[in-house]
Amino acid sequence: MKKSIEAILASLFVGTTLGLGAMTAAVRAESQVNSHLEIAQTLKNKGVETSEEKKREQQLAALLTPYAKITLEQAKQAALSEVNGEEIKEANIDVNKNRSLYYEVEMETRIVYVDAGNGKILGVETIEQESIEANIQSSLKLPNSVNLVFGD
Repeated sequence: MKKSIEAILASLFVGTTLGLGAMTAAVRAESQVNSHLEIAQTLKNKGVETSEEKKREQQLAALLTPYAKITLEQAKQAALSEVNGEEIKEANIDVNKNRSLYYEVEMETRIVYVDAGNGKILGVETIEQESIEANIQSSLKLPNSVNLVFGD
């Protein structure tokens, strides 16, 4: 009986030790993941894109561009006509939750939204605002057959 109790206590000790070791490793791994997420968020806040974000933007552009009726260059020209004297920092095709397809042209101090169907200006806002994008209604809607996942 004494040997059985010793065996049970020994296995509990080993199991607890292994369990604590696994838990410590899991906490350490979670801490590292959180650290990487904080770094990624800091870089994003400072305007630095990670390679993963660039990859997702490229994949989205490849998916959306065939549906556009104007090119990215035409959208840039429309934006430059609307906002005189500012240079383009970045431009890309995008879609919102209403499935409206548009180009987002980021200038030095403003963002210009250009309809991907007809090249008309859908709206202009300051970089700090970024509030009209979700409500944009373009002349061109992405077909429902195209699956989109929006992160909130």
